[in-house]
Amino acid sequence: MKTQIIQLNQKEDTISVRDKISWAQTERVLLVWPDSGKVLNHKLDLILLKRYTASLGSQLALVTQDAEVRFYANQIGISAFDTIRQAQEQAWVVEKPGQLLAGTTAKHPDLAQMRVALKTKRAAWLEHPVTRYVCLSFCVLAVLSLVLLFLPGAKVVINPKEVVQSVKINLSADPGASTVNISTGSLPSYTFATTIEGNAVITATGSIPIPGEAAVGSLQFTNKSKKTITIPPGTIVNTFGSNPVRFTTLSPEAVQVRSNRSALIDARAIKPGSAGNLPAGSLVVIEGEKIQGLSVTNPDATHGGSNIMIPSPSLGDLDDLREQLSNQLNQAGLAQIKSQLPTGDTLLEPSLKIVETLEEVFSPEIGQPAKHLKLFLRVRLEAQVVASETLHSLVIPILEASAPPGFTAQPNTLMIEQVDSPSLDADGKIHWQVNATQMLEAEVPVGLVAESVKGLKVDLAQERLSNRLDLDESAQIILSPRWWPRLPFLAMRINVVPAGYQ
Repeated sequence: MKTQIIQLNQKEDTISVRDKISWAQTERVLLVWPDSGKVLNHKLDLILLKRYTASLGSQLALVTQDAEVRFYANQIGISAFDTIRQAQEQAWVVEKPGQLLAGTTAKHPDLAQMRVALKTKRAAWLEHPVTRYVCLSFCVLAVLSLVLLFLPGAKVVINPKEVVQSVKINLSADPGASTVNISTGSLPSYTFATTIEGNAVITATGSIPIPGEAAVGSLQFTNKSKKTITIPPGTIVNTFGSNPVRFTTLSPEAVQVRSNRSALIDARAIKPGSAGNLPAGSLVVIEGEKIQGLSVTNPDATHGGSNIMIPSPSLGDLDDLREQLSNQLNQAGLAQIKSQLPTGDTLLEPSLKIVETLEEVFSPEIGQPAKHLKLFLRVRLEAQVVASETLHSLVIPILEASAPPGFTAQPNTLMIEQVDSPSLDADGKIHWQVNATQMLEAEVPVGLVAESVKGLKVDLAQERLSNRLDLDESAQIILSPRWWPRLPFLAMRINVVPAGYQ
């Protein structure tokens, strides 16, 4: 026979299964239970499904490991198998036609007669008025007892004792460390880098000479030839050497020098300055076309050449300005790093240093005339920083170890302040001292508080709490209703709250 196999899930009910069965067009319907969960595990569910399947002209069987379902299936005549293969190979239980519907048309019993037959006569003492009054009294007492237990309420506001814990701790930061050492106070640090730039100006302290007045003197031209030689105006005479000093004649007209005669002509240095002050016999070269038989010299030293000293930056000025600007950039970089640090991290100022000069421009060049020297620097700064989490991981265990018994730290009260300025040793480690403080609060067992004061009068309850707990002041007790004379007898009706949380 053709069999319709229907797989059930854990959320199936009789309505959803009936919908699935209604789509089956086979003589046999096999319902397969899920591996886990309780599905259709009531006898009535199976009866309804069997009847519905029979009304469609089909036969029903189950595949399930649920012992409860198999038990009910056996009772009402539904085949139950372990596997689908077993269901396909073995025979199913065959019911006689109409067996499930048998008796549906039988005559129903007279319910009114059955109700009268089952009714029993009460005992006479139950109808007696005294019995009724006694029962009513017990009911009233029960209600009053419940009111006494559950009506009153109380709120107990306690103010646990608070103390300030303060511990001084010696710390050292090591850039090479990787873990916190509580016993030595050693902390790992990380490098924080930033780039900063700036300008500075300094007054030049050096000086350089510049030409002032030009030197003057006389040139003696001697004609050793047999003919007259003409000396044109502006004739230039200079010294020997790679950098000669040049003089020019001052005569506005040409000068005639006859044979074996000499002529003395005034001259002046072309370039001003003391370099034109020459000893006698220095000016011996006539520039231009060589004239046969004509010679020249200065019979006397030239004079009157002078220099003027003016300000000029020196190398020392540049070094001083570089140091001055570097110090300024250190201070500016310190402020910049502080503004960029994560909240709570500790900057170790002695570790701040310039590690690289990215750009340096100064003007004017050394040796050039100027009253001031300007310098621009762009540098990279680095400093060592201790993370807040790292510092707390060392400080908190030390505070916990030194806290008095029976007290716990209040949240968000820890403060860490530097006692002295950090110092840098020769090994590159930085040492400093901090003062760690926090608020401690006496531990209060809330559950025991309610148990210890239940059923007591207010003054007695306050006295007991003051004797048993570390409180800054007597507990505040508020009764509900306010006229109630005692605290509730049930601890669950007493609400214990710390001061500040009510």
